[in-house]
Amino acid sequence: MPNELIESARMDGASDGRIFLNIMLPIAKPVILTLAIFSVQWRWNDYIWPLIVLNKPKNYTLQVAIRGLVGAENINWTVLLGASVISIIPLLIVFVVFQRYITDSEITVGIKG
Repeated sequence: MPNELIESARMDGASDGRIFLNIMLPIAKPVILTLAIFSVQWRWNDYIWPLIVLNKPKNYTLQVAIRGLVGAENINWTVLLGASVISIIPLLIVFVVFQRYITDSEITVGIKG
C-alpha cells in the first residue's frame, strides 16, 4: 500500500475509517475476490467432511456422488467423466464472473509518477 495515498487522504481530512473504505478496500478488492474464488473452490471440492457427515445418498454432495460411481471392479468411464465435467462448470462460472475484478489491479491510482 503506497504511503503517499494514505498521507494525502489524511491531509484532506479523511478519518481512518474513510481511508479504509474509500482507498484501501478498493485497492484490495482483487485480493479479496481471489481469496473468495479459492474458498468457493475449496468448499465445492470438499470430499472428506461430507463423506463423514452425510449418511443418506440423496444428501451426498457432487464429489461424494461421483466417487460412488466408481465400482470395485468396473468403472463406467463415460458417466464418470461426464459427471466430472459437470462438476467443474459452477467453478468456471464463478471464475468468469469475477475474472475482470481479479485482473483489474490499480495500486498506483492517484500517485503522480
